[in-house]
Amino acid sequence: MDERDAPGEGDGGDPGERVEDVTGTDAHDAAWEATRDDMAALAEERREGGWDVVTLTAGDVRIEARATGPEADDEGRYGLVFVVPKGDAEAFADVFEEGGFPAYEVYRAERDGRVFLVVSYFDPESETCILAAATYLKRDASRLVRTVAETEEMYTHVETLDRTHLGSFQHEDHTKFFPAVETVADAGE
Repeated sequence: MDERDAPGEGDGGDPGERVEDVTGTDAHDAAWEATRDDMAALAEERREGGWDVVTLTAGDVRIEARATGPEADDEGRYGLVFVVPKGDAEAFADVFEEGGFPAYEVYRAERDGRVFLVVSYFDPESETCILAAATYLKRDASRLVRTVAETEEMYTHVETLDRTHLGSFQHEDHTKFFPAVETVADAGE
């Protein structure tokens, strides 16, 4: 693999490491700032490797899970929905192609009940990388964790504030998003 191939896990360190070092009353704000800084560092690293890079900062994350019980619907959309501002939406639309980003990495850290993520989506053919920074309350994802445990698939979606759908990504390795998914599913949370 040359430097223009999709980077492997561990290249450039773990962007989530700095989140764990944050203390004090402003821990959430500092952790979110560290997450965005880590995304910027990853973007620079990818650009130096010759990749075109688009960065997204999710101002909100909606968590969608399939309904359970008698009202369950096998066709329902689920996953993390990254809600992005207009400028990010336009940059995303310029590079996104359905099914065009077959590789991905997830950098994840937790702090005080929140999950902080940077997701890297790669299209080796076009040498394009999309980086998305997001944060959400861990407790809000319990239904999604059950859905992911049942389906063994994870999705992320990108939308604008007015819910205009911009694109979706399918992830076969759901444990990158929810490392303890089997434990949670087994416990019946």
